[in-house]
Amino acid sequence: MRKLKPLEASDPVHFVHSLADEISSYRSAPYKSQYGQYFTPKILTDYILENGVINFPPKSFLDPAAGVGNLLISLIVFCVEKYPDFYKGRTIEATAYEIDETLKEPLTECLVVLKDYLRENYGCNLEFYVFIEDFVGSAISSFERKNSLEQYLQNSSEIGEFEVIILNPPYKKIKNDDPRLKKIKKLTGGHTNLYTTFLGLSKLLLAKNGYLIGIVPRSFTNGVYFKEFREKFFNGNSLLKIVVIDERDGVFSKDQVLQENIVICTQKNGKRNPVSVETISINHSVRSLFKAEVPYGTVIFPKDNLICIPSTKYQVETLLKRPIQARALADFSLAVSTGHVVQHRSKEWLIDPQSKHHFSLTKQFGKGSIDGYPLILANHIFPKKLKFPRFDLNKKVQFLKMSYSKYL
Repeated sequence: MRKLKPLEASDPVHFVHSLADEISSYRSAPYKSQYGQYFTPKILTDYILENGVINFPPKSFLDPAAGVGNLLISLIVFCVEKYPDFYKGRTIEATAYEIDETLKEPLTECLVVLKDYLRENYGCNLEFYVFIEDFVGSAISSFERKNSLEQYLQNSSEIGEFEVIILNPPYKKIKNDDPRLKKIKKLTGGHTNLYTTFLGLSKLLLAKNGYLIGIVPRSFTNGVYFKEFREKFFNGNSLLKIVVIDERDGVFSKDQVLQENIVICTQKNGKRNPVSVETISINHSVRSLFKAEVPYGTVIFPKDNLICIPSTKYQVETLLKRPIQARALADFSLAVSTGHVVQHRSKEWLIDPQSKHHFSLTKQFGKGSIDGYPLILANHIFPKKLKFPRFDLNKKVQFLKMSYSKYL
C-alpha cells in the first residue's frame, strides 16, 4: 500500500475519491467496459448525500459494486458527521462487494483509513467485510441457504440485514444462457439487465425501513419490458426521491460514457408520501434546475408502476390534472408503437437532414406520395396537436428511408 499523505490520512473521503481518480486515469477503456467500472465523481456523491433522505443513524451498510469504496465511505462519513452522539461508542458494519481482484488492496486500504478516522475523531468502531466475488451469485446463494426462494420471498420484508445500501451498479447485460437468469427473474422480476438485477437483489437485502440509494439508467422507469421488475421492486419499497441528471454525459464525462442517468432513493416500507423530484446539471459543479414535491400516485402510476418524472412546473400541473381513471389510447381506436427507431443505432436508415432529398421530402409532405417515412419526434408533439414536418428543425432527421419498412 502506498504511503498516505497527512491530508489523506485525516480525510478518508478526499483520500478515496483521489485514489478512484488515480486508478481511473490509467485504466484502459476496454478494461473499464469489461467490468462496468466507472467511479462516481465526488461532486455528485456529495450532492446526493447532502440533499438525501436518510433520517435515522444506520449501523449496517452495503455497497454491492464498491469499486474502491468512494460511495460507501462517503455515505458512512456523512452519517457519522450527522449523528455523532449516536455513533460514539458503537460499532458500524460495512460490507463491500467488488468483482475486480485488482481493487481488493485499494478498497481495503480505503476502509482501513476510514476505520482509523472514525476511531480517532468520533470514538466509534468500524467492522468491514470485503468480498472479491460476484455479488449476484453470492446474493442468490445466500437466499437459497436461508430458505427456498419462494419462502424467502414471502418473508423478505422482514429478514433483510442492511439499513442502507448505496450502489452505482454495472450497466452490462447478463447472457441469455446464464443459468442464474431463472432465479433472477423469480427474485427480482428482471431480465438480462445487470443494473436492475443489482437493484432488485439489493431491495431484498434491505432491513425493514432501510434506505436504498442508486445511480442507475432511467430505462426501467417505463415500458412493458420492465413492468414485472417495477412491480416487485416497489412492492413494500417506497420511492422517496428521484433525481434526473440533465446531461447524458454528465455523470461519467471523464470516461466519455453517454447514459441517461437518474438517482433514486427508496425506503423499505409501504408508505406513499409525496415524492421529491429534481433535475440537476453537472459540470464543474452541481446545479439544480427544477425541484418539486409531487403526490406519490402522480409520479408512480398505480396500475403498472410506470414512473413519470416531471421536469418543469407546467408538467407537474399537467400531471395533477390527469384523471384518476385515465383512459387508454385503445379506447379511441389508436395504437402507438415506440422503440423501433433508435437514431444512434439506425444511422444507415436515416435520411441526412442537410441533403436535398430530406429538403424535398419536407416540402412535398402532405401534397402527394413520397419515398420516405415520417419520423415523429418529441419536437413534433404539442398539447392537442402534432406539427409535422417542422421547417425550423433543419438539423433534425425527420424522415427514414423506404427500405426501413422490413423492420416496422
